Amino acid sequence: MVTFHRTTRSATTGKILSNPQVALAPVPGIGQAVLAHMAVTAAFEQLADRIDAHLDRIEDKVDDVLRLASAQRLGDVCGHRRILRRRVAEISAGAVLTETDWSSVAALGADLEVGVERLRQHAADLIAQLRPDDSADKRAEQLRSAVDKGMLGETLNLLLVAQQSLYLWQRLRLERTRREEPDHLEQTVGSAKATLREHIEADAELASHLRTVLDRHAALRVSEVHRPLAGRTLTRYRVPLARTVDAFIDARALQVESWNGVENASIRDALSVARGRTIDAANSGRRQISAGASAVARWVEPKADGSESGETVRADTPLS
Repeated sequence: MVTFHRTTRSATTGKILSNPQVALAPVPGIGQAVLAHMAVTAAFEQLADRIDAHLDRIEDKVDDVLRLASAQRLGDVCGHRRILRRRVAEISAGAVLTETDWSSVAALGADLEVGVERLRQHAADLIAQLRPDDSADKRAEQLRSAVDKGMLGETLNLLLVAQQSLYLWQRLRLERTRREEPDHLEQTVGSAKATLREHIEADAELASHLRTVLDRHAALRVSEVHRPLAGRTLTRYRVPLARTVDAFIDARALQVESWNGVENASIRDALSVARGRTIDAANSGRRQISAGASAVARWVEPKADGSESGETVRADTPLS
């Protein structure tokens, strides 16, 4: 089910102050298809606005990301986004979406869908190259490659741009159907809601997986504190990437479990672990000595008839 919320932001900091869900009240004379159209339209508009507030400037890196992701069909994704935003602003201001205007952007829908999937798959492929069970030095190089060569952070940002463009296109599609093909409005609304749900679920899975891998991959463990160079490399790439992932999750309003925010283990951590192991070993030794003493005491404990419970060893009996 698609819901939408009324977001209130601080005028000075831009921080979200409240985000209550808004329910559409039944309006006499308005059918369920129209109400559903209003709800999903509001959802697309709010998601597009939310993404806009989290975008960094990546125009100079778009071509490289598209090439790495084999997503060249997206073409001038930033240019398409500007055109779509202009069209949506016009109809929001009361203008009519003419057939000429619609025909100029109608073909973008398929390319945007393909582009979004390619970008998401590229991010997933980069995450798959991060192998948490490898040594610290190898993990540091893997993270460096994913960020520098694979452009993982830029891929996540461009994924937001492409998704915003797709939402704007869906907004125009809904408007065009409402005006030109009202008999098919319910069908179009259902298709748009399915698209919205699929992308949110896919992004939540991607972000959750990336957080899990970073927690296991991108910090020195206690056994690796003697690898300070690898630790500095991991920190250098982990910190900005973690911020990018958090921004991606916030921009998409994803319900993703919080992560540990793991940091490099220190010498103090290693000493603490070693001290704990020493104490455990000492306690174990004391327990073994105590158990042995108890066994000896039971062995020599006098019987009721006054004799000892242990075996009698004659002085002339050879000991084996």
